[in-house]
Amino acid sequence: MPLAFLLRRLAPALLAASYLMPPATHAAREQRVVLATFQGVSEAQYRYFEKLLGRALAVTEAEYGKADVSLSPEPMSPKRMFAELQAPAGSVDVTVWTCSGPATAAASGTRMIDVPIDRGLLGYRLLLTTPNKLPLFRGVRHLDGLAGLRLTLGYPVSGLAGSARWAPLNLSDAPNMERAVDMLLADRFDGIIIAAREAEELMSRLDGRTQGVVIEPTLMLTDHGASCFVASAREASLAARIDKGLRRLIGNGEAARLARTEHLDSVVRRFKLAGRTVVALPTEASQRSWHSQFRQWMLPY
Repeated sequence: MPLAFLLRRLAPALLAASYLMPPATHAAREQRVVLATFQGVSEAQYRYFEKLLGRALAVTEAEYGKADVSLSPEPMSPKRMFAELQAPAGSVDVTVWTCSGPATAAASGTRMIDVPIDRGLLGYRLLLTTPNKLPLFRGVRHLDGLAGLRLTLGYPVSGLAGSARWAPLNLSDAPNMERAVDMLLADRFDGIIIAAREAEELMSRLDGRTQGVVIEPTLMLTDHGASCFVASAREASLAARIDKGLRRLIGNGEAARLARTEHLDSVVRRFKLAGRTVVALPTEASQRSWHSQFRQWMLPY
């Protein structure tokens, strides 16, 4: 039987069989996740968050596939961070923000991962000031004792929705933490409210420029706050994946080991936080619930 005739006879059967065959499989594309860095906070400060996010993605690889984490090339203001998260082709996929931040509540296109990632250290806030201004803070016991002072958080806040947490205070913008220090030294501020862990890193990063800057030694502002990851909603499964991974890491103790390796709680000892006067900031019920839900993970006040 001629070959051409045979092929013509077999062609319909071969074509039908090709539809029944499973499609060829290809290696899954590795997901690239960009973590936004915050204006005024160094890349070194983000090392722990980058590692924690990477591990959360790694322990969920079986369900979701491989993923790689990198930091954004340049630090961003809060307004730009959330704009990039919301944009259909934004340059970042995840950021770190206060778990109950007003920007996230109103930001469509973003999803809060409701797991505290810093063990509640965001709730430990100190005051950066100059030696000649220390008397302004003497005797303060309540938040209204700070109401008449010129303060900043060390980043732009005017572009964000208001927050009851800071409403009693006279807060002003600063471009970033380094410029806030310059403005403090130029007598434009009386103090900078700064997360305790960031204060530790800032004092070493600005060595030589901080001779006229001190950490106020008696006060600590607390609000049961914590830092959380906020993910873009572009990838529908990203927030769920990070949530699942974080809970696994906290549950099996790996998150606590990573926190110790990165000296996450060293500031508690360095700044003698346990002996300070606690100035309470307004606290939301959701913030208090973290300390109950993640009791073994959160650091005690």
